[in-house]
Amino acid sequence: MDSDFSRDAKWFVMGAGSLKRMLPFVKSSAGDQIARASTDLVKLVDQHGGNKILDENNDLVEFSVKKEFAHRAKIIIGKLGDATIFYQLLPRMALVSLVSLYDAYLGRLVRLIYKLRPEMLSGSGRQLTFAQLTEFPSIEAARDHVVEMEVESLLRDSHTAQFEWLEAKLGLSLRKNLDAWPVFIEATERRNTFVHADGIVGAQYLNVCRKAGIVIAAECVSGSKLDVTPEYFSTACDCFCEIVIKLSQVVWRKLLPGKLEEADKAFIDISFDLLVQADYKLAEKILSFAADPAVKHVNKENELYLVVNHAIALRAQERISDCNTLLDKIDWSALSDKFRLAEYVLRGDYGSAVGVMEKIGSFGHPGKAEYKTWPLFNWFRESAEFELAYERIFNESFRLSLETLEIPTQGNPISPATEGDCESPHISPSHIQTATADIGAASENEDR
Repeated sequence: MDSDFSRDAKWFVMGAGSLKRMLPFVKSSAGDQIARASTDLVKLVDQHGGNKILDENNDLVEFSVKKEFAHRAKIIIGKLGDATIFYQLLPRMALVSLVSLYDAYLGRLVRLIYKLRPEMLSGSGRQLTFAQLTEFPSIEAARDHVVEMEVESLLRDSHTAQFEWLEAKLGLSLRKNLDAWPVFIEATERRNTFVHADGIVGAQYLNVCRKAGIVIAAECVSGSKLDVTPEYFSTACDCFCEIVIKLSQVVWRKLLPGKLEEADKAFIDISFDLLVQADYKLAEKILSFAADPAVKHVNKENELYLVVNHAIALRAQERISDCNTLLDKIDWSALSDKFRLAEYVLRGDYGSAVGVMEKIGSFGHPGKAEYKTWPLFNWFRESAEFELAYERIFNESFRLSLETLEIPTQGNPISPATEGDCESPHISPSHIQTATADIGAASENEDR
C-alpha cells in the first residue's frame, strides 16, 4: 500500500505537467487557425467585396461582398468564430481540468487513508439499515460503500474544509508554513468562478480570497472578469504539484512510519523526474521541503541524493552562489566517489571531476547510461574534458540517441515568449459578430 502514495502522486504530477507543457502548443494551434481564417476573409473581401471599415488597430470591422460570395464569407467567419472562442476558452478549460485532476487525487488519497486506518470510519456518522446491508455481498463491500459516501461528501465541500478534515483526522498542521496555500485557494476559487459565473467576480470569490489572506488586485472588483494568463497557469500547476507532493509525503510518513525508505525513494524519484523535465523551480520547492528537519530520512545516502538534486535545481536556475552554499554544508571528502563526482560537477571543477570519473572506470557507478541521462551531467557533458574522459574510459565517442533518452529533456515551454499568443493580424475577435451581421445584411440587400 505504501507504493500507492507514490503512484498517485506521480499520476497527478504527470497530468498537471502535461497540462502545463501542452497548453501553449494547443493554444498556438488555435491562434494559427485564427490567423488563417482572418487572412482568407481579408483576401475574399479584397477580391470580391469592398466598403471596408477598419478600427484604430487596422482590424476589419465592417465590409460587404458580392452576393455569390456571401455564403463563402459566412463559412470563413464561422471558422474564425470557432477558433477565437476556443482560443479564449482554452486557458480556463485547462484550469478547470487542473482542479478536477486534484479533486480526483484527493479522492484517491482519502480512500487510501481509510484503507490504512479503517477505524477512522467509526466516527463518520454514516449508517446503513439492515435492508441496505443485505444488498451487499460482504461486510467489506458495505465498508467500501461507506468510504465512497465519505469521499463524495468530502469532495463536495470547499477545498479549505477538505484540508481541515485531513488535519482533524490525521492530527497534522498541514497548512502551517505552507506558502503555496493562498495560491492554491485562489486558483480553486477562480475555477469555481469560471464554472458557475463565466469568470465574473462575485462576493464568494472576494470573501474566500480575503479570508485566505490573498492580496486582491485593485482592479479585481465585483463584476470584473477573471482570466488565465500563461504565467498564472504555470504558477498554478506548480502550486498544485507542490501541495500534492508534500501532502503525499506527510500523510505517508504519518500513517506508515516504518516505510521511510520507500517514502525517501519516492521523494528522490519524483524530484529526479522534475529535473529531467526541466521543472527546476518546482523541484527546488519540494527539495527545500525535503531538507526540513521535520522530514526524517532513513539514512544519510537518501539525504545526500536529495541534496544533490536540490543543488542541480539551483544551478539550473543559474543560482551558483546558492548552489555552492548548499554544497558547503556537506563534508564531501569522506563520501563515496559518486557523491564526490557530483560535488565537483556542480561546482564546475571539471578537472577534479574527470579524475573521479577515471577512478570509477567503466564498470563502476555512474556508468554509460547515467552519464547520458542524469541531469547532474547536463553541463559537464558539454565540456571537452568530459568528452575526452568518456572516450578514454569507455573506448568510444560520447553520443546521445533517442533510445537512451527515454524521457524528453527539453525545457518547459511556458513563457511569454513561447506561449503562442496569436491574435488575428487582420480581424479583431471582438468584431466577428458585427462582421457576420453585415454579411447577412449585404446578402439581403443584394437579394432585393
